[in-house]
Amino acid sequence: MPTESITYVDELIVELLANELTLNNIAKEFGVSRGLVYAINNGQKHKMDNFKYPIRELEGQLDKNSERQQMKARAIEENMEPMETYALHLP
Repeated sequence: MPTESITYVDELIVELLANELTLNNIAKEFGVSRGLVYAINNGQKHKMDNFKYPIRELEGQLDKNSERQQMKARAIEENMEPMETYALHLP
């Protein structure tokens, strides 16, 4: 493996650990696919010995920090109705 690719993988892992950028933004920053970032995060590609995977915990395979996921969470939160709305009234 060329030294150049090892360097970007190391830097990408640092970004994953920092947990400041979404996985999509990391992919854009490094000019790689989102799938590769997920694969590195899960240890499927460029796995390093003595390293805990996944590097960044995700719920399922979704990036909870992504803008889209945050929008979905806000929409669900804003549109939730109280449980009393669903009370069953029998005759």
